[in-house]
Amino acid sequence: MLSVLEEAARAAMDEEAAQTGDDSNVGLAATLRAVMDAGLAAVVHTELQLDALTQAKVVDAGGVGFLLVLDALRAAALGEELQEELLDGLHGYDVQAPHIHSDMPRMEGVEVMCTINLSPLDAATLRLQLDEVGDSVIMSAVNAVGEGTAGACTSTRPTPAPPSTCCAPWANP
Repeated sequence: MLSVLEEAARAAMDEEAAQTGDDSNVGLAATLRAVMDAGLAAVVHTELQLDALTQAKVVDAGGVGFLLVLDALRAAALGEELQEELLDGLHGYDVQAPHIHSDMPRMEGVEVMCTINLSPLDAATLRLQLDEVGDSVIMSAVNAVGEGTAGACTSTRPTPAPPSTCCAPWANP
């Protein structure tokens, strides 16, 4: 994603320098289009930047997300429509691309996510119990700590288990 951001910024600077002070909408349109062209080229190039992306034959999802943000900026600033065909041809974004995950190892497990209200002590107890059964546990406060914290809980378990073993026993009705 950072390489896409860098190329888009470089294109904006180059286009601005080429316009010699043109502050008109024509200059803005030219700059935004140059940014889009550079961003798209950089997204395509991301597939070759990381071994994992090269092996999966996909482009960087963060770079694609940033490209979509740039397209929304271009469309809003110029009063144009979003480019529906923008993702066409990008590896990993074609419905007809069965190669995307065919060679990737299959991962077994269950992910459980929930939002529950807990006191700080109950949240700490839950965290300890989830650490014992999960491979990856993330908990974060949703509200300020003190007056019954609402927390978000995510646990990735190595084997399927009923959701009641994660969050339900501690949930307040």
